[in-house]
Amino acid sequence: IPLYPSIAERIIIDLRQMYEWARIQQIVDADPLRDITAKNVGIESGQDTRFFSEKELMWFFTALKNTRIEEKNKIYIELSLHYGCRPSELRLAEISHVNLDFGLWHVPWQNHKVGKKTKQPIVRPIIPPIKKLWQRAIALSGSSVWVFTNRGTSNQLDRSAIPASISCIDNYWRKKIKENGKNITYDTFYAYTLRKTARTNFSDFGEWAVCEK
Repeated sequence: IPLYPSIAERIIIDLRQMYEWARIQQIVDADPLRDITAKNVGIESGQDTRFFSEKELMWFFTALKNTRIEEKNKIYIELSLHYGCRPSELRLAEISHVNLDFGLWHVPWQNHKVGKKTKQPIVRPIIPPIKKLWQRAIALSGSSVWVFTNRGTSNQLDRSAIPASISCIDNYWRKKIKENGKNITYDTFYAYTLRKTARTNFSDFGEWAVCEK
């Protein structure tokens, strides 16, 4: 694990997806890995410094568009990149937190890292191009509470869903995207790479304290 953290992390993701599938198919009664993440078993991937260049963003969106992952997960990923938010903030988003009439997404203080200190919510704008994504996400939800749910259920989206989708995008990128007829060499990326990419670009327009939220 210390030598190959990215491989170890993906093994955990794949195992969790396997158990989730088996649970939905009623092959097993429980998912013993449901609360297991790479972080809580001591895997440090060094993902906090990785961000996409402009060209890599183009390749990323090409892979996002063409890879065969669920539409709701594609929306989640695009919203993550747009807002630069922590993955948990979208996973914990409730339909009642989203006001499409006023164009606002309220993140309760309990749902974001800084809120533990400030006890204040974050209010993020929903601009017209992004409003369509929120509308579609809510339409696809199987719940009257959560914006993002597990496939075919009303349960809150599992922690492993988006890392698994990122892995699928990575596989498509590695196998299908070429430049001058050759496969592209690139550094491994993670769900957190979306936040780092957004924050890196936000820094051109605002102070660190604002971008950090």
